Amino acid sequence: MSSAPSKETLECYYCDYKGRKDNFRLYDHFNKHHPGMPERYKTEKGQRSLKDMFKPLPRKRTCSERESESKGEPPGRLIPVTYLLFLKGLNSPARGGSRGSQEPESGPATPGAPAHSRAPASPAPCRPARGSDAPFLPRGPASPPQVLPKLAAPARPKTASPIGQKAPVPANVFSTTGLASLLMAQSQKIDRLTAKLDEHLSRDASHRREIDFCRRIGAIGPFKLDEVSLKIRCTVCDLHKWSIPRNERPASFDRIGIFLLGTEIPPPERQRDILSSLKKHLDVATHIRSVAIADSGVASTRRNEALAVARTAYFSVCEGQSHRSFERPLALQAENGVIFGDKNHSRTHFLPTFIRAMVAEMKARMVAVFMDRQPCFGGRSSPIAASCDKVTVQRRTLQATCGMVLVRGKIVAYLLSAPVVTDKTGEGLTELLVDTLVCFGLDEEQLRSNLVALATDGEYHGLRVWSRLREALACDADQLYHSWCVAHRIELAINDSHKGTTDVRSVLHPAMPSRHGNAYEDLRDEASKLGVRFAAPLAFSATRWASSEARVYRNFVQNFRAICSVDNFPQVKKLDWLVKFAVCYDVMNIIAGVSCTAQAVNRRPWQVITAVHALRDTLIIACAEVETLRDVVSELADPRAAHIEGLEPRYFSVDALPTLRDIDFIGRSWQGVDLSPISPWIFELSLQFCIDWMKQLISALKRRILQDTPKWLEACCQCLSGEALLGSRDEICLHRDDYLLDSYGLHEDLTALRSPIDFFGVVAEFVIGFKPELQEQPGIEALKLQYAELRDRIRANCLPLPPGEMVDMGAIWADIHTQSRLYGGCEDCIFVIACVALKTHCESVVEAQCSTLNGCDARRHLGHAGLADESLLMWNSLGLSASNVDHFLVASLDRMPESFTGFRRKKSSKFAKKHVVHSTVIDRTLAIQPHPELSGPRDFHRPRLPGFRNAAEAGAASVDESEGVDKISKNSDSDLSSD
Repeated sequence: MSSAPSKETLECYYCDYKGRKDNFRLYDHFNKHHPGMPERYKTEKGQRSLKDMFKPLPRKRTCSERESESKGEPPGRLIPVTYLLFLKGLNSPARGGSRGSQEPESGPATPGAPAHSRAPASPAPCRPARGSDAPFLPRGPASPPQVLPKLAAPARPKTASPIGQKAPVPANVFSTTGLASLLMAQSQKIDRLTAKLDEHLSRDASHRREIDFCRRIGAIGPFKLDEVSLKIRCTVCDLHKWSIPRNERPASFDRIGIFLLGTEIPPPERQRDILSSLKKHLDVATHIRSVAIADSGVASTRRNEALAVARTAYFSVCEGQSHRSFERPLALQAENGVIFGDKNHSRTHFLPTFIRAMVAEMKARMVAVFMDRQPCFGGRSSPIAASCDKVTVQRRTLQATCGMVLVRGKIVAYLLSAPVVTDKTGEGLTELLVDTLVCFGLDEEQLRSNLVALATDGEYHGLRVWSRLREALACDADQLYHSWCVAHRIELAINDSHKGTTDVRSVLHPAMPSRHGNAYEDLRDEASKLGVRFAAPLAFSATRWASSEARVYRNFVQNFRAICSVDNFPQVKKLDWLVKFAVCYDVMNIIAGVSCTAQAVNRRPWQVITAVHALRDTLIIACAEVETLRDVVSELADPRAAHIEGLEPRYFSVDALPTLRDIDFIGRSWQGVDLSPISPWIFELSLQFCIDWMKQLISALKRRILQDTPKWLEACCQCLSGEALLGSRDEICLHRDDYLLDSYGLHEDLTALRSPIDFFGVVAEFVIGFKPELQEQPGIEALKLQYAELRDRIRANCLPLPPGEMVDMGAIWADIHTQSRLYGGCEDCIFVIACVALKTHCESVVEAQCSTLNGCDARRHLGHAGLADESLLMWNSLGLSASNVDHFLVASLDRMPESFTGFRRKKSSKFAKKHVVHSTVIDRTLAIQPHPELSGPRDFHRPRLPGFRNAAEAGAASVDESEGVDKISKNSDSDLSSD
């Protein structure tokens, strides 16, 4: 049998579409264009429709008619069946009796008529036989029909039939009685079919009336007809009215929303009353309250679905993942049972648009923070600080721009944008910086009044960006403070200390290489054999921060025993090399702490300068103690001795150099490793090398940082530090960067001042220079009084402190800016403090922001504008907590285009009937099965992995096993004794 598609052309029963049957199924014609209708086609040629089934069937030609046709005689006329039935009823006086009594007696039939039919005396309209052209005869007066005499059927010769013997035909089949019986049977069959049709039509009319009634009910509101109990129920009230508290439910609460219809569908006149009652139900208070509960539930469900997708998109962007990594977590959540709709899960359509919406919402929120009028400042906006730096990404140079502002007492840094640099001159960089700030949403007037600082590295200083920016914004020189990042200047000072004869790096780093491959594995295995902790050996880089170099030394100390055991670098066991390493390691740890303080955004500028002063003082003290040790070594009797055995261990106890104190130079051991002996004169030369290096470092710090400290900043250290606000360092525990500066070395105008209030007067005069409105109201004397009042409130709020507890000045400043009992009446003083607090020296935060530009997955193939937008979201991340992110994501979804219709298909949509489990995207992701042969159940032995349980469980198991062994041994002993 051929499997080729049928070429028969069909026509749709409901429209004019024509096509082959396989095309009807291929294009799903009936489901698309006639939903809910059965598959049905129009009548083809040679078929009969439903209307033709109940028409009188055409009579077959008899043998007499066929004989007359063969002789050329005209065929007889057919008598209508209905007319014969009429004659039959007319000529029979009464029903019943024998068949012969019902047969009328009449003369012979009209010539030319068939032998088995009766023709009326006067012609009646009758239908000609099939194939006849005889016209209809006019109706005349009826005459009694004549009955032909019964004739015996002629005998037919019997012939053998190859099919089989046929049933004999009754002798009276052509008689009048047989014809009447046949007509009566046909009449009864027609009556039965008519009754059946009437029953079906009545049932169909009732069903249509019920459907129409249900349609009219549904058009009014959320009503549904219960066909079993014949009740109309309000679906909203049925589901949500039970959420109303019991004490607020009205009388007959159970019957609200239920309408009884009786035993059958009501007639149209009663339907009008029922529909009117349904309309009145929509205004019932219980229904209105149920609708509100339902709407809140639906809105909550839709909100949760949208947030499930939005959180996944936000997470993939903040983690710098590829766009494909957005769809796979969605598929994983779908498998875990999370509900988030059935559309808009595509990484190519939804995700890019949603990223733009999130960027727009994030920028709007950041601008609102910059322009927010804070109560702690007396209704003023916070001062603003800016910072910028260049970074090369994808062979293009970008200028990352950062904005800093005070929020609840904390300095917060935001990544604003990272446009492409086309002009790398000072004028071009300045113009790009101004355009970035203005395009972000900060107008020039606000920048002119609130921008107080610009923190950059040395390149921007050399290009005179500060003076160009001041001219572009028409700002005062004292207002726009251009600070050179302190962390960068510390690195420059360290590089200066390694120049000339005191190049410690050239002495230490050759014996401290990073290890790769076999060398790395050998060192790791050796540390494992010795039972010591292993740290990956790091390589030194001159472009990294001081903390990076300190980490190189720290990992070397961790691996010292393993390195000596491998014995690849024997010089590390020599005491002259080791003393240089110990001094450099301890000094770099101190410098790393100061560098991290300078890189912290929330540190005030006076804390950073105080930390640099503390570094200088620590180096001076350490240098003096090492000089004392050198003098003691030089006084030894025999400078050419084999070892420095005559020294006392107390001379190596330098507080600032703990590693130098831990090494046993006299006993020649450290970390259990035997060290080589050293003569006194070589040891003296090594100590002198360390002294020269520390002195050169001290000189570099003074030259690079301390000598150009402005007067107002030194005054801030003396009035706004923790010691100035809370009391002496001897009474409370303060961090080193919260101390007062030593009066020796201060600016000439500050040496004569003694009270913190006087130092604050210097700070207030500096701020009034670019904020002249403070001179008129409240004035400098009033500002001093506010400062004294604020200091008293801080001491009353924070003191006394528990013994040994360190003071957290960041938390104290946060309380000052957020608690009205602290800032009330001192708003002008706090605003003055904020103006100097934002004159930050932190540019390194921009370098951290630049790293986010390289954090996006390369498979995204984003342009530089897209990188900047996603980096803005990554740096200004809100975390993953729902309490922080949800409001932002909901607002971002509100910014989506009008064409975005959510994550749930509408019921009326043509896509609503799409057969998907979750959504098209998720189903496609879940359909990927790389190795289906490995899935499914496998029945084989699975031994447990060892060592998964903790020690306590293992000990308990061992005790149980020992008890089991004891029980077995006792049972065996008892068995033996019984035997």
